[in-house]
Amino acid sequence: MKKALIFLMIAFMLTCMFACSKGEAPGTPTELASPQESVTAAPIESNRPITTEQPLPTDDESPYKLAEGKYETDENGVPKDYYTYELPLSTTDEVFTYTWLCMVPNYIPEEGYESMEFPQEVKKTLGVNIEYNVVTFVNARENFSARLAADDLCDLTFSAHWYYPGSKLEAIDDGYFANLYDYKQYMPNYYRAAHMYPDDVNVLGQIMPREGTIPAFYAIYADPMRQNGPAVRGDWLRKVGLTQKDIVTIDQYEDMLRLFKTEIGCPSPYLLLSLYDAHAIFACYDTHAYGILQIKCVRDGKVSFAMTAEQDKHYLTTINEWWNEGLILKDYLAIDSNPKGLSQITTGQVGALGMIPSEKLDFEKLSDDPDMDWVPLANPVLYEGQTIHLALRVKTFADGSWWISTKCDNIPLLMTYCDYFYSSDGIMLGNYGVNGFTSNYDENGEIKFADWIVNHPAGFSNSLHIYCLSELVDGGFKLQSRSYAFEGGGKIKAFLDFWADDEFYHYDGAMEYPSSIVLTAEQSAKFAQYKPDVATYLSETIPLFIDGSKSLDEWDSYVAQLREIGLNECESCYQEAYDAFIASMK
Repeated sequence: MKKALIFLMIAFMLTCMFACSKGEAPGTPTELASPQESVTAAPIESNRPITTEQPLPTDDESPYKLAEGKYETDENGVPKDYYTYELPLSTTDEVFTYTWLCMVPNYIPEEGYESMEFPQEVKKTLGVNIEYNVVTFVNARENFSARLAADDLCDLTFSAHWYYPGSKLEAIDDGYFANLYDYKQYMPNYYRAAHMYPDDVNVLGQIMPREGTIPAFYAIYADPMRQNGPAVRGDWLRKVGLTQKDIVTIDQYEDMLRLFKTEIGCPSPYLLLSLYDAHAIFACYDTHAYGILQIKCVRDGKVSFAMTAEQDKHYLTTINEWWNEGLILKDYLAIDSNPKGLSQITTGQVGALGMIPSEKLDFEKLSDDPDMDWVPLANPVLYEGQTIHLALRVKTFADGSWWISTKCDNIPLLMTYCDYFYSSDGIMLGNYGVNGFTSNYDENGEIKFADWIVNHPAGFSNSLHIYCLSELVDGGFKLQSRSYAFEGGGKIKAFLDFWADDEFYHYDGAMEYPSSIVLTAEQSAKFAQYKPDVATYLSETIPLFIDGSKSLDEWDSYVAQLREIGLNECESCYQEAYDAFIASMK
C-alpha cells in the first residue's frame, strides 16, 4: 500500500476501535470508571504541593503548540477524533528528565542514549528535549527507590507502578505523580483512546482506576493480537512424521516430546522456566501456573492464586511425570526467560517451549543448524474442543507506561509530548523509528524495517527497544504488526495467525480476575504483611514437587501450611476487592 494509504488505514483502524463489540458509541468516564470507587482507597492527604494549573502563553507568539481548545468533544467530554499536532511542539530550550529502562545497555554509546538516531529524530521533530537517566533491570528498583526517598524523581518515569511501594492510586494520592485527568485537555488522543472499548470495563478501568484519576500513559495496542504461545522445532516434527495440526491434546504433546527424545536424540525436549508456565501453555488445567503470588483467577466466584489449588496439582502432576521421563531440561531453575536459555535453544538441547514470534529470527540466526525451523503450535487441551477459561486473552495493553512527576516544571508540555505518540504521526515514528534509517517504504509503498535492524547483533526484538519506542518500557500506541514488517516477515505473521485460528482457539475468559481491580490502601498493606512468608514457602516447595523430592501426595498438607502462614489473608484482600467490584456492576 502507498504511504498515504498507510496513514489513512491507521486513522480508520483507530476509528474502528470505537465500533468494537456492538458498534456502540464510547461510554462516559463515569459509566465505566464508577465501579472502581468501592474497591479503591479514598485520597490520602499529602504535605507535598500538587500543582494542577500551570499557565502558559496564549497569544499567537506562544512557543508551544498545545491541543487545549483546538478540538471538539462529545457530550461526555471525549474528543470526537484523533488530534494532529502542529510541529514542533515547542521552540524553547526546556529539558525534561526521563528514567528509562534499557534492554541492551551495551549498545548505548558513551555519549549517552540522547546521541542515538531515534531520540535525535524525536527531538528534531517535536522540539522537546529529553535527558535520559538510563537504568537496567539490575539497578532499576534501586535507582527508583533512591530517587523516591530523596524526593528527586525524574520528570518522566517508565512503569513507576512496578517499583512504587504501594498501589497505583497511592502513587498519585501520596503526591509523587501527577493525576493526568487534571490535565486531560492536553491529551486528546490518549483520552479518546481510553474510551476505545466501551463494553470492556477493564480497559477504561485500568486507565482510570478511580473516577477522575488517570495515573499514567499506558502503552495500548492499536492492533491487538496474541503475543506469545507454544512453539516447536518444525524440522523435528517433519522428521518424526508429524505436522503442527497433529498436536492438539496434552497427550499428543507428550508423545511428541518422547519422539524428540527417542528419534531425534534431544536430551530434554521441553524448556520449563524458573517461574514455570510463563507463556500459559498449560492453561487447559484451568490455571496459569506462573510466578509467585502473581497470577490470580476466579473459580465459582472464589479468588485463588496460582500454585495453591487442585488445578495446579494436576498441572504439576504432568510436569513431574515429564521430569521423571527426562523430558524437561534439568537446570530450569537457572533459566527465567528464553534469552537465559539461548544456548540450550540454539544447540538443540530443547525442542518445545513458549515464545514470542520474533524470537524465531534470533534462535535460527544464532544456531549452527541450518535446518532449524521454529513453528507455532496450538495451546494443548485435555480433550479436543475444550474451551480455555483464563490466560489466553488477547492483550489490549503492552507493558510500558509513562508517569509524570508532580515536580515537573511544565506538565502541559510533557503531557503533549506523550500524547503525540497516540496520534497517527506519532504511531509511525514511535513504532518504526527514523524513516530512511530504521525503516523504509518499499516499491509497493509498504513500510519495512531495514535489513540491518532485522539482523542486528542484539536481535531484532531487542534492537527495537533502542531504535523505536519500547513496548516494554514506553507509553504510546503500539503496532504488533511491526513484528513482521520486514522481508520474510510472513513467517512471523504465521505464528499470530496460527494462534488465532478458530480451529484451535476456543477461549471465553470466564476464570480471569478483572485486571481493572485495584486494592484499597488497607488491602494492599494487609497483602504486603502476609505475602513474604507465603511466597517464600511456595517458592521453596514447588521445585520439590517437580523433581519428586516431595510427593504430590503431600499437596493437601502443603496447602494447609500455606493457609496457616497467611494464604487465607492474602486471598481475602483480592476476594474483598473482587466482591466489591462485582457488586458495583449490578
